[in-house]
Amino acid sequence: MHGKTEDALTRAQTNLLLYSQLIESGWTDRDVAFIHDIYREVVRLTYGTYRPNWKPFDSHLVGVASIVARDTADRVLVGTALAHTALTYGRFPPMVRFMGKKESYLEERIGSEVFTMMRRYLESDLGKLTAPGYPATQSEQIIIHLKLADLLDDLIDELAPVKTGKKLFVALDDEPGLKNCARIAEEIGAEGLKAGFEALNSAIRHRPAILEETKSTFIFKRRL
Repeated sequence: MHGKTEDALTRAQTNLLLYSQLIESGWTDRDVAFIHDIYREVVRLTYGTYRPNWKPFDSHLVGVASIVARDTADRVLVGTALAHTALTYGRFPPMVRFMGKKESYLEERIGSEVFTMMRRYLESDLGKLTAPGYPATQSEQIIIHLKLADLLDDLIDELAPVKTGKKLFVALDDEPGLKNCARIAEEIGAEGLKAGFEALNSAIRHRPAILEETKSTFIFKRRL
């Protein structure tokens, strides 16, 4: 990958690189601190967990936040990207799980705005929101942005020589599907997201040989 293609597929994979991206984009110290606070809470729940391709789970969360931050300086939206599956896959303290208090535990730590948007993300279906003729509202377009950013980070990972077992909304070799995602991204005003999906069509031609293809159906697994 070279030039514009490489740039469009580059995203932060650590919290420090994410902060640098935000600072270079003109974010205030206060807003960067807001993102750091969310990262600190989320990583406590995901520390030591890996995706099926052995990528640290928090790197995926950072990657999605980095992709979203290309197109917006909305700290709640970027913070939600960073925490988007913490409720589902976080390793909560035993007593929190036993008492069924995961939601209140997490909301207290990441704030009600981010938590509320995260719940909407988890409860929404990308297929429905992007179905032909469906009149997505502005708030639903925000969820589409998050869903597509999550998908793009997954697809960029699929360019690596270790293929995951995760079933994706659009496959890496589905050129019409990638073009459709780029079109949707343009419709919601996410030009950086659009560029990422467009770059995948070029990048897939340079994909290396597969070293491992995991069969796991889990979003992640723990490596001991």
